[in-house]
Amino acid sequence: VFYLSAQDLQYFIEGSIDAQGVFAEGAVRLALGTAGGAVKAVLGVRPEDVRVRVGADSNQRGQVSLIEPMGNHRVIWLDYHGTQIASIDQEKTPVAVGDSVAFAIDGAHISLFDEAGGARL
Repeated sequence: VFYLSAQDLQYFIEGSIDAQGVFAEGAVRLALGTAGGAVKAVLGVRPEDVRVRVGADSNQRGQVSLIEPMGNHRVIWLDYHGTQIASIDQEKTPVAVGDSVAFAIDGAHISLFDEAGGARL
């Protein structure tokens, strides 16, 4: 389940962390590097930490639904299984509306929360 906090433009993805330390929700998989017990968690990520990767081979793909020029950068909106995900694009990545592109989440800048109580993990 994806949802967006309009207050601070941070995406929240409800999923789980497995015993090998991999966060997963549908096709979204992010290796966290710390093994432990399986737990339900919420991943928080900001648009500047979502990277569009043209030509990359990945099952984590979205369809470009909108490209917003913002002066020194663009916001690329991806439709990911019916959910809109924004990516801040400083490099003018060569994409067009309708393209299917891979995307990656920068694991160094994520926030993790306990799904039950909301405590930061």
